[in-house]
Amino acid sequence: MINDYRLSGYSLLKVLQKGSCGEVELALHKELGCRRIIKTIYRTHPQYDTLTKEARTLQKIRNEAIPIVYDVIENACGMSFIEEAIDGETLTKHLKRKMHLTGSEILDYSVKLTEILIYLHNPARGILHLDLKPDNIIVSDKKMKLIDFGSAICYVEETDTVDMFGSKGYSAPEQSGDGEICEATDIYALGKIFEYMLMYAPIVPKGYEAIVKNCIRIGEELYTSAEEVKADLLGVGGKIGKYKEETWLAVVGVPSDFHGSFFAFELAKQLRSKSGKKVLLLDCNSAGNLEALEKNNNKSDSLEFVFRTDSVTIAKGVLPQEAKNWRGLGGDVIICDFGNTNPKEAGIPFEAVLCVGSMRPWTEKFWTEALSNMVCGRKTYAFVTDGYIIRKTTLINEVFDCRTEKGLKNATRCISQLITRRNRKD
Repeated sequence: MINDYRLSGYSLLKVLQKGSCGEVELALHKELGCRRIIKTIYRTHPQYDTLTKEARTLQKIRNEAIPIVYDVIENACGMSFIEEAIDGETLTKHLKRKMHLTGSEILDYSVKLTEILIYLHNPARGILHLDLKPDNIIVSDKKMKLIDFGSAICYVEETDTVDMFGSKGYSAPEQSGDGEICEATDIYALGKIFEYMLMYAPIVPKGYEAIVKNCIRIGEELYTSAEEVKADLLGVGGKIGKYKEETWLAVVGVPSDFHGSFFAFELAKQLRSKSGKKVLLLDCNSAGNLEALEKNNNKSDSLEFVFRTDSVTIAKGVLPQEAKNWRGLGGDVIICDFGNTNPKEAGIPFEAVLCVGSMRPWTEKFWTEALSNMVCGRKTYAFVTDGYIIRKTTLINEVFDCRTEKGLKNATRCISQLITRRNRKD
C-alpha cells in the first residue's frame, strides 16, 4: 500500500498480488475487525487513469451484488482503494467444479445476473460495465457479485469519448469501434455468459435458448433493455413445475445396482429410438455405474456418456433428493437410476418403479425387502436378468424375463404403452 497516514488503521494480513506497478493486499481494519482488500496502483501503471476510474465508479454504487469501495486514498505516489473482501470463486471455476447445472439453477443464475445489469443501467446511475464475462463474476453461497469495473463508463456522459474495452468472445461488435455503445452492448455479453452456462446444462427450460439468441443478436427479436431479458426469463421460469406430460420412472437394482444401471440406459435408448420421446436419464447412483459402462463399451457406439446427445441426455451426480429439480425442463420421459438406493428419498410420485436383477434363491430376501420398502409408484415391475422367474404378487404388477431379446422387447413395449396411457390421461 502507499505510504499514507490514512492507511494506518489497517494491518496487513497477506499480499495477494505484487508487481512493479501495483499490489493487492488483504488487510484487517484494526477498529472494526473486518477484512478489507486494499488495491494499490502506482502512477507508473500504464492504465492508471482507467483503474482509478474503476474505484471512482464503484464508490457511487451500493448494491449487494457489487463490491463496496469504502474509501479512495490518493497522493503523489499513486492511489489505494479499500474494497470489500469477497469470499467465493469465479463463475468459471464454479461451473468446472460443479460440472452441471439444472434448469432451475441456470435460470436462477441468469435472473441474478440480469438484475445486476438492471441496477447498473438504471438512468439514475447509467453505468455500462463493458467487460462482462464468467471470470468477472464471483459465486458464493448462491449469491453472485460482479467485479472488475475498469472498463465501466457512465454512458449518459461519456459515450462519445469512451475507449473501447472488453474481452474476446464476450465483447459486442461495437466495442471494436463499429457502432454505438449502449445498454445492448452489455446485454450481448450477458447472452454470451448464458451461452457459456449452456455447456453445463444437460437440459434447459423451453424458451431459454431463444432468449440467449436474442441477447447475442441472432434471434428473431433483439433486446434493448435488461428489463426485457428478465421478463422473458421469468416467463420461461413460470413454466417450471408444469410437468403433467412427463413420465417419471425409477430403476432399482436388486441386489446388484449394476444390473439396474445397464437396464436404465438400454431402456432409455429403446424409448428414444422406438417412440421418439425425449428421454432424460438421471444418474442418482453414487456407484458411478454409467461411467463404468462407458469405459467397458469403447468398442461399441451404443453408449454415449455425455451431457447432451442426439439420443439420450444424461445428467451425472444427481442426488436423489435433487431429482425433482429436473421437472418441467423439456423431457418427455425421466428415468432415475437409483442403484440400490430407495427411490422414496426423491419424494417423487413415480409412474412406475422398475426393479431389475437376478432372482436366485439367495436373493429372495433382497427382493422381499426391496418390494416392501420401495412402493412409491403407481405400478411396480420386476425385470429378471438371470435365475428364476418370480410370480406376480400384490407388490408386483408384471414380471418380465429379460434374459432373452424377446423378453427385453416385451418389457420396453409395456413401458411404452404405460407412457402412452399416461399422456392420454393428462
